[in-house]
Amino acid sequence: MKVIFLGTRKMGYEGLKALLDRGHEVKAVVTEDYEITEGCTAADFEAVAKRWEIPFFQTDRINNEAFAQLFRSLEADIGVSLYWRRLVLEPILSTTRYGFLNFHASALPKYRGFAATSYAILLGDREVGLTVHFMDDGVADNGDILLQRYLPIDET
Repeated sequence: MKVIFLGTRKMGYEGLKALLDRGHEVKAVVTEDYEITEGCTAADFEAVAKRWEIPFFQTDRINNEAFAQLFRSLEADIGVSLYWRRLVLEPILSTTRYGFLNFHASALPKYRGFAATSYAILLGDREVGLTVHFMDDGVADNGDILLQRYLPIDET
């Protein structure tokens, strides 16, 4: 599939590499650099993009006509978001054939937001989820759920 990738942090970095390793055609890599990087910075994403000759963008401001035009011109099948911490709005969501998927590190709809895994641990849950869902315009961590998987939380 042709993919527009939005992501940050180690999870995003590993997801980007997995898409490429599985033969998907990544049409653009978009990341931002901020203080909490968990081992991966914008430079890491840029290095992967350069190695694969993929257009690279470092910004957290994609909800504008310039990016909408760019994304439409790439004729991607789907957008993929892994630890992208900003809402993705129309018209961006409709720039790909199938919309945008978000990989959220918790069981939706119970835990929304950027610290969802931490809250599951702090509140004593026995498992933590991963949810893959389509993104909705203007609503964080909302949309039709495609897949959920769970991992046990233990003392390690």
